[in-house]
Amino acid sequence: MFKKILSLSIIVFLFGGCAAQTDFTDGEPVDYVDLQKLHTWQTNPKLRTCKNLYKYDGLLIINTGQFWGFYNPETGLFTTGFLLPYRNEYRNQYADKLRAVHYFLKKDGLCAVELKIPVNRKSSRTRSEVYTQDPFNSYDLQVQKAMDTVYYYSGENLSKDLESELKIIERKLSDTNYQSDNGIGKVVSSHSYGWKSFEKIAAIVKGIDWEKHSTLNKKRLEAAASKKFYSQQSEYLERLNSDASNNWGNRKANNQNLSRGAKVCSFDNYYGFVEDIANDKVKVMWKGKVHEKVNGYFFGKINNYDIDSKVLYQINFETKPVNDLTWTSISNIAKCPFDFN
Repeated sequence: MFKKILSLSIIVFLFGGCAAQTDFTDGEPVDYVDLQKLHTWQTNPKLRTCKNLYKYDGLLIINTGQFWGFYNPETGLFTTGFLLPYRNEYRNQYADKLRAVHYFLKKDGLCAVELKIPVNRKSSRTRSEVYTQDPFNSYDLQVQKAMDTVYYYSGENLSKDLESELKIIERKLSDTNYQSDNGIGKVVSSHSYGWKSFEKIAAIVKGIDWEKHSTLNKKRLEAAASKKFYSQQSEYLERLNSDASNNWGNRKANNQNLSRGAKVCSFDNYYGFVEDIANDKVKVMWKGKVHEKVNGYFFGKINNYDIDSKVLYQINFETKPVNDLTWTSISNIAKCPFDFN
C-alpha cells in the first residue's frame, strides 16, 4: 500500500498534542477517519505543538498527542487513556503498515503537523485495559457541562463564543491522571481493546448502555439516606442520654423496686447482677466494665462515635470482663439501660 517511506523523526508530546515535524509522505492515497475538528489548543508556540477537540459519530473526541479520550454526551460517560501507536513506532515496516494508527502529516500554520487516523487500521498497542467513568464530583461535572455545551454548539465561532468552556476542558486535558488513568468519576466498565480500530473503539464506547447522571443521582440518594440515618441516630443518642441521666438522678426512688437478678450499673462504668439486698446495701456480681475514661457512661455520657454506622438505634462500646462479688451502697448503682449477659 505504501510505496515510499522516507526517514521519520517523530516526538510525541503528552501535553502538546502533536508531534514534531516529520518527513513522512504517503506513497499511495490513504483514507482517513472523518474527524470533524472543533478546536485546537496550541501548547508550545515555538515548537507549534497542539492538542485537538473533534466530533465523531455522536462522540466528542479528545487528543492530547499520545492519548485519546471519548465523551458521549448522551450517556455522560468519559472513556480516556487510549494509547494508540503512531507511524514510526515499529522498526519492522510490514508490521508498521498493519498496526500503525496515527499519521503525522506536515502542516503549515498554527500546528507543525496534523494528526490523521487511517480507516479501519487495527492496533495492538492500545492500553491493555481502559476505564469508562461517570462523573459525579463538582469539578468533573463542570467539565462535563462544558463538553456538552461544546458538543451541542450550533453557532459559527465556537472558539470565541465558548472560550470559557474550552478553558475548563483544556485544564482537564492537562491533567495526566485524566489522560492516562481517567480520574473523572466512578468506573462503570473496563475494556481491553487490543487489535481493534479507532472506529471500533468509538462504537464500543457509544454502545455502552447508561443513563446520564446515574452515579450522581445515586450519590445524592445515598447522601440523603445517610443524612437521615445519622439524624435519627443523633436524636436517639440525645434521647438515650437524657433518659439515662434522669435514671441516675432518680435512682433512689427507682431502686426501691430492685430485686435479685436485676441488671445494674455503677457511675464508674461497671455492670452486673444483684445477688442480694439488705436495707441500703446491695450485693452485686460485677460482670464487666466499659472501656471508657469518662465516668457516667451508662447515665448520659455516651459518645457520638459509639453510634453504629449501619444499624439504626444501635450503640457499640467495648468492655473488659470482670468477675467480682461485692457489697455496695444502694446509692452507688442504678438500673442499667443496656442488656448484657
